[in-house]
Amino acid sequence: MDDSHKKYHNIKPAQAGFLLSDLNMLLKYKKYLLRIKSIKLQL
Repeated sequence: MDDSHKKYHNIKPAQAGFLLSDLNMLLKYKKYLLRIKSIKLQL
């Protein structure tokens, strides 16, 4: 029972890390799109 609890505990932080990295990717993508838009406006 202790082992299964430890496994469950170890999985959760990893999943949270994946979610955070996904959010970071989305934010970078949005910034990238905004930069392209501003460059197009300048042209």
